[in-house]
Amino acid sequence: MDPQKDSIGQWKDVEARQGIADLSFELMPEPIEGSYIIEVKKFRRTLRHEFTVERHFLPQYEITLEFPEIITFLQEKIQVKVCARYINGYPVSGFVNGKIMFKINDLFEHFLVAGNLSNGCSKMEILIQPFNLYSRKCAAFFEITDAGTGNLLEKSAECKIVKKITKMAFEDVEQYYKTGIPYRGQIRMQYSTGGPVSNVTIYLFNSMVPGAEKVITDENGIASFSLDTSSWGSESVSLSAMYQFNNKDLWRPLPIHGKARHTAKLFYSRSNSYFSISKHRQELVCDSELDVNVDYIIKALSAQEKHDLDVFYLVMSRGLIVTLKKKTISVGGSEGTKGHLRLSLLINADISPVARLLVFTVLPDGETIGDSAKFQVSKCFRNKVSLHFSVAEDLPKSHVSLDVHAAPDSLCGLRVVDRSVPTPQT
Repeated sequence: MDPQKDSIGQWKDVEARQGIADLSFELMPEPIEGSYIIEVKKFRRTLRHEFTVERHFLPQYEITLEFPEIITFLQEKIQVKVCARYINGYPVSGFVNGKIMFKINDLFEHFLVAGNLSNGCSKMEILIQPFNLYSRKCAAFFEITDAGTGNLLEKSAECKIVKKITKMAFEDVEQYYKTGIPYRGQIRMQYSTGGPVSNVTIYLFNSMVPGAEKVITDENGIASFSLDTSSWGSESVSLSAMYQFNNKDLWRPLPIHGKARHTAKLFYSRSNSYFSISKHRQELVCDSELDVNVDYIIKALSAQEKHDLDVFYLVMSRGLIVTLKKKTISVGGSEGTKGHLRLSLLINADISPVARLLVFTVLPDGETIGDSAKFQVSKCFRNKVSLHFSVAEDLPKSHVSLDVHAAPDSLCGLRVVDRSVPTPQT
């Protein structure tokens, strides 16, 4: 239906191919502007979709502005980059004028910048130390003038000024701990501007143990830890992380560093027997194999006698059980009550994009113990497909072919977008 609610096209008794119906309708050369409605009816169910037809005038070129979203009040300078390109991708020759404003109460401090475009871009390093950065907001306004036509386009951006120069968070930590099995996790430390804080010491406090444990961040701002839970008892455990900072400039107020907190509760087991699956944080690659370590503590069996125990593990993905296998372990006797086993998982399209592993066993007294873990898997497809243009760049009105390669009888969908024709939605 068109914006005037008139029906302008209809299909009846449409048959789908592999669950997909591909239909097209050509609008008139000068269609009515407004919202159009597509209705699909099957039995008593009706689906609706709207699209909009509107007149859009293309700009001769567009501007991109790289301006920091967050500035800390200790920063001395910022990097700004302004670029302009024609809709065909070629750089604009011209010059740029800009204004950066820092808001203090109801007043603004201005800073003016200007420069020429080099290969369509202008990079600037702006000193901001002379300004009062105790304000909370700043804004930037830039305009570029095309040297050939004199046409002018503008671009603006806003940023926040924060006193908290770093932030911290616990990652990959469980909500529950299991007595006797190490409690593992990570602490991520970042600057408020987004970059990692590397090679610094973080103090990790544990409510069950006096003092603090020192952990050091790597080049990605991540510090890993492993805590002994043998003496944690049955109470909830509070973890807190903080970073110590010594301020040498006494005339400046101390900056604020973020802290992180986390609480873990005891995982209940009648016999204090547990499984614990080691987590794998990276996305798994298709057509590979992953070895998963599983720690266990079995206390429901006599330590003087040796017992064989069947351990089952299954892999689920998209609501289906993909793998169900078992392994036999020996517990008790000279083997003791602690140990670990290794499971091998095949990474393929059957478990993409998310796989869940469940490990469990039933003890002789009827108690069931287990653990589960989720793994992110890269997008795997049984049918491989490739797509490329015959040439990477060509002149206007040249003939360019699009090559698609896929397995026989594959149903392929294509969407081609002219990047030189930006729309309000893109």
